[in-house]
Amino acid sequence: WARRHPIGLAVSGVVLVSSLGFGWYRQVQAAEKRRLAFAALQSQTELTIELGNLERARELVLQGQALEPHDATGWLTLASGYSSYGRMPELEEALERARALGFDQELTQPDSALEHQARGLYLQSKRDFSLYPEAERHLLRALELDDSRHGVLFSLYQLRVALGNREGAREALARFQGH
Repeated sequence: WARRHPIGLAVSGVVLVSSLGFGWYRQVQAAEKRRLAFAALQSQTELTIELGNLERARELVLQGQALEPHDATGWLTLASGYSSYGRMPELEEALERARALGFDQELTQPDSALEHQARGLYLQSKRDFSLYPEAERHLLRALELDDSRHGVLFSLYQLRVALGNREGAREALARFQGH
């Protein structure tokens, strides 16, 4: 049949290849739309936290989770927000959700203030005093990378109180209250 109908075979091949190509293009386009929507939700979450509406921020994180079910970034951002407002039970829950998504692995972005802050909060939340010096190091690195993360100062204050570093605790609290 192919020898007698070469044009039909060629047309069939072109249709098949174009169908596969179009299907692939639609998948790529859908993935890009999801990525952009997720990034927009992340930005909205950060702004909503800055405005103090942590309940709405949590809703935005859940929406982001629906788009990217294996990404812990939203929960880390929310944990950072809870830290800023001293909401420790919610902070621990957000960190637990991030851990469930694999956050307790090694740092993936060593120059990310969010990741250093979350790592410090994670270590602090374990309530193991032997981990507190490393937690402090991560919190300080987060501030070094992004000094606008004022919630880190309150966590640093709590950490230093637990370590008995009264002078360092007073300094962190004074910086926190100045914002």
